[in-house]
Amino acid sequence: MSEDFRTPSEELQHLLGQIGDVKAALREIAGRLSRIEQHVKRAFRLPKSPPRGPTSPRQPRPALPPPTLSSSDALKLFDELPPLLESHWREGVERRLEGLDIPDLKLIVQELGAPLPSKPSRKALTAAILGRANERLLLSRNRNITAPRSATGDAPKSADADGTTEVPRRRPTSG
Repeated sequence: MSEDFRTPSEELQHLLGQIGDVKAALREIAGRLSRIEQHVKRAFRLPKSPPRGPTSPRQPRPALPPPTLSSSDALKLFDELPPLLESHWREGVERRLEGLDIPDLKLIVQELGAPLPSKPSRKALTAAILGRANERLLLSRNRNITAPRSATGDAPKSADADGTTEVPRRRPTSG
């Protein structure tokens, strides 16, 4: 009779063993079920994924109204931005663009050839325009950070009478 009563640790071990047996049985059942399912799909040529149930139709996004600016107006407005960026920094440009609607901002981004965000938001469109204005500002500056070769004396000394430099010819290899 003492065999019927277990200590708590023995009872825990016994229960863990039973749980392991049930898990193994469930894995075996799941494997058999997937094999049967694959066989049925192959035998009856069913699609691999089950058809989706009826879903509610997607609500289309409201279309943006047409822009109020023309293409040339958009480019003229952009021409104002790089000097504004240089004098008033980012805040000045953002203040200038605040008065524009999203369709107008989108038109400016399209005219600049910047990538359009998938969901046009004021923040994303303004960032794209600011990026292009910054690029234009940086490209307009001509900073020569290296000294010209002629000033350092590294220029080639051998020039022909017509002012062209002589290019050394390659020797034919023997072989």
